[in-house]
Amino acid sequence: IHLGEVTTGEIGALKKEIEEQLKKREKEIRDQKRAIIEKERGGKQDIKDEDIDAIWNAEFQHRLGDELSGRLNSGSSSGRGAPDAESILAFEIRKAAWNIEVVNIFAEGSDEITGDPLTDNQAGFFVADTRQADTLADMLNEDPRLKRVAASKGYKGVAVSIHSNMPSALQKKRMEEYKRGQWMAIVGDEKFKEGFDHPPMKTVFDWEHVSVVDKAQILGRGARKWWNEKKGRWEGLTFIDTYVYFEGETPEQTETLKSQAQNRVTK
Repeated sequence: IHLGEVTTGEIGALKKEIEEQLKKREKEIRDQKRAIIEKERGGKQDIKDEDIDAIWNAEFQHRLGDELSGRLNSGSSSGRGAPDAESILAFEIRKAAWNIEVVNIFAEGSDEITGDPLTDNQAGFFVADTRQADTLADMLNEDPRLKRVAASKGYKGVAVSIHSNMPSALQKKRMEEYKRGQWMAIVGDEKFKEGFDHPPMKTVFDWEHVSVVDKAQILGRGARKWWNEKKGRWEGLTFIDTYVYFEGETPEQTETLKSQAQNRVTK
């Protein structure tokens, strides 16, 4: 996947959202530093926000840096220290480019062995996180090519997301609808990577999962034996694996970045 597919407008929106996330994270870090400083000094301190870092670095970082890291890791939903804006933006751009590309592949692609359209069978999209699952499901449902195919095959709609960030009752309802053949595709995160069993799911798209264990589990979701009565044959799995890379300033740099991306998902 080449990241030239991402438009300036999409990147601008991503930048704005990420900047807001970073501001929240910076406030969290500052508040934790203030709490430790006040604890060490024996009570509430009248310290301006802009002075917190200077006081922390001068008096406490060398002694209490580990305590701060522990507080941030235990209290943060990400489980990490302060995020790097550039790496977050790059990750979001890669996800956006991946979404665009897999929608096109699903709509226009075919199996290399049989020549059958990828939309011939129910599909599963294994993505990076819950937000990407919801975003991609919306994109699939809005694609006019896929909407036509879904309608012609009698599906309720193109795709439905299912992930760990929704109520259990809704997860169960959507899963049952998919298994009854009401949706052409299902999009999810870790939630349905393990233990999900639906043999008619024979088209599988996989985000850049680098773990061999994860890859094996995802492959296993589509490798269940299934007799396709309409075609009168055992149906094979079509697996679309991916890696995403940024274009370099020179062809040589681009090849290096491409190679690094390939190695990331195949090591």
